[in-house]
Amino acid sequence: MELYGVMDPDTRDWTDGLLSKVYINSNAPPEVGAAPLRNWIMFDGDVDAIWIENMNSVMDDNRILTLANGNRIALQRHCILMFEVFDLQYSSPATISRCGMVYVDPKNLGYKPFYSRWLLGKKKQEALHDNFKDLYTKYFGGQPNVMDRIFEGMCGDGEELADPLRFITPRTNVNLIQQLTILIDSILPEEIDQAP
Repeated sequence: MELYGVMDPDTRDWTDGLLSKVYINSNAPPEVGAAPLRNWIMFDGDVDAIWIENMNSVMDDNRILTLANGNRIALQRHCILMFEVFDLQYSSPATISRCGMVYVDPKNLGYKPFYSRWLLGKKKQEALHDNFKDLYTKYFGGQPNVMDRIFEGMCGDGEELADPLRFITPRTNVNLIQQLTILIDSILPEEIDQAP
């Protein structure tokens, strides 16, 4: 199935694609008397010049997605599009000029908020929570820490330099913490609910 939808050449029947279904559902008018809401459609990955050209009309002032079958769907005020990309090398100037940009350097983002959020999930098991908090302080909280050794090559008292570790695929410190938490979750037994 296509991203926007596909038309059967024999029967001329239209089948909505993944994006068109999400777009239609997200732009449905809110129920009368319902609390105000915001719907976010997140695009993660490279902005390819081929599929993004259809989105240019959505990012214009008219805010309308036109599908190949002629359907026109307006982007409502409660719906927001967000593109999370590594770089913009495949984007056209027409697309870039229609977007607001926010650049966040992975070094400035940090991994502590991700770990803290993961640690909240361990709050029910108090001993486990406290042990993981202590281990985090020991290995990631002090100077130098494990991340300094991996990315900067700092070791010992923080003044000696070694070669930073090399990755086969690029990684950020958040990637490493995420992989660590996934590994820990896969090793730990699931919490057993005890019947009263």
